[in-house]
Amino acid sequence: MTHGCLKNLVVLMFCTMLVGTTRSCLQFEYVLRTDQGEECCPKCVPGHRVKTHCTEWQSTSCIACDEGTYMDKYNGEKQCFQCLNCAEGTGLREISSCINTRNTVCEPLEGFFCVSGSVDRCVAAQQHSTCAPGRYISTAGTSSTDTVCGDCSEGTFSDGTFKSCQNHTQCSRLQQPGTISSDSVCVEGLTPGEWAGLVAAGISAGICVPLCLLSKRICCKRKETREPRVFHANNATCEALVDEAAPPLPSAVVLTDKALLDDAGADVLHPPRFVCFRMDQLSWGT
Repeated sequence: MTHGCLKNLVVLMFCTMLVGTTRSCLQFEYVLRTDQGEECCPKCVPGHRVKTHCTEWQSTSCIACDEGTYMDKYNGEKQCFQCLNCAEGTGLREISSCINTRNTVCEPLEGFFCVSGSVDRCVAAQQHSTCAPGRYISTAGTSSTDTVCGDCSEGTFSDGTFKSCQNHTQCSRLQQPGTISSDSVCVEGLTPGEWAGLVAAGISAGICVPLCLLSKRICCKRKETREPRVFHANNATCEALVDEAAPPLPSAVVLTDKALLDDAGADVLHPPRFVCFRMDQLSWGT
């Protein structure tokens, strides 16, 4: 045998082996590989799994999926699939419960987006990203996409929750300039220095006002000592001017008009000086 014929024989044997390992079964059959070769076994219906494979003398034996598991297709599997858990903490919420022929149907919670599976059949979710201070929410996150952030420009600010950057407040009296993450701080009311001045003025007023009032009272008393003594009689008023060098006035003397001054005599009118007047007339005497 020539070298070329030997080579063709080897290729033919290899192809024959490949054909033997790719046995084709019907739509509702599965390939079972054993030590004796390959067999086509009937598949189990959805909601069931294989209990025992088929043999030369019997068909496939199937059993229903256990609780918490499911099988959603015709199959030759020995185990059903585990139901998805949409419990709190997974970022998912349950739309419909798991049954033996269908998996749990979940969707992302508010504030989460799906990272595996479809939105209405999500199997894994992740929380939306948050924007750092100095950045704003350029595009809000959805159930299928994450949040997109943008940077604030000079003269604007955002704490990370704004949907657009805000202009800094223009202050007439600036206490602290704004940054990309905070607004300007304006002076409201009195500054600490102004408060100190006000307190000092109040203390001064608290001391000076009583002193002034006391001083005025003393002055008034002194003025009162210089005012005349007043006696009332016969619808007339006589005032005796006080003279500290003169003896006290006789309390019994009453003058009603100027005519009495001429008749009273020196003993009564001396040494005090008197001012005698009626309501409508004023006259002086000594």
